[in-house]
Parts: sequence; structure tokens; C-alpha cells
Amino acid sequence: MARARGLSVRLKLTLSYAGFLMVAGVLLLAVVRVFLLRYVPDPPRPYQPGLHFLAGPTRSDLQLAFDPRAR
Repeated sequence: MARARGLSVRLKLTLSYAGFLMVAGVLLLAVVRVFLLRYVPDPPRPYQPGLHFLAGPTRSDLQLAFDPRAR
């Protein structure tokens, strides 16, 4: 029995799953960047030693965590 030319079904499924995961990862990063970073406030607050961790992360903190090259 001769095999048909072209990509096998196994390879097509593998490539489609890999493509889906790449697109899903890019969309997840875009959603985090657009929605989370847009709505997190970045108030100008004075530095208070020992109280910085109580205030929570600011937009600048999140940008540094998600994209260290942004600064």
C-alpha cells in the first residue's frame, strides 16, 4: 500500500497544536499588558521605608515584572 504524498496527519496535528499554543501565549501576554496594566493605578507616592510592601504593586512595578526592557 503506497502512502500519499504530503504531510502526515500526525505532523499536521502537531503543527496545529504548536501554532495554537503560540497564538494563545501571545494573546495572554497582550491581555495582561492591555487590561491589567491599563487599570492599575500609578500614583505618585512618597517613599516610606518599611511601608512599601503594604501599598501593593503599582503600574511601574508590574511593568518591570512583565517587561524588564520597558524602562
